[in-house]
Amino acid sequence: MSSLIAYFAHRPFLARIITVMVLMTGLATLFTLKLQEYPNVAFETVQINTSYPGATAQDIELNVTNPIEKELRSVQGINYFFSESSDGMSYIELEVLPGEDTAGVVR
Repeated sequence: MSSLIAYFAHRPFLARIITVMVLMTGLATLFTLKLQEYPNVAFETVQINTSYPGATAQDIELNVTNPIEKELRSVQGINYFFSESSDGMSYIELEVLPGEDTAGVVR
């Protein structure tokens, strides 16, 4: 490694030429590369709505939402899910990973 450094230390013009060539190559590829910072990825969503008339939000959470969430954790192909419980109803939304069969996840 030190011999390589010594070689270019004695030949500064060659070192500058190589540096300029590397920079030019980098700039040329910068404009030709297709880069997308935030790619468009469409996730399929599934909504689960349940109703339990007369139940409080706490009852819905304990008796309806939590058991459904427990089952959803074991399902393959789900990116994430979100749930919300309120008086008399429960709402769960889940995102299916791209490339996964939405119908298969729902089953």
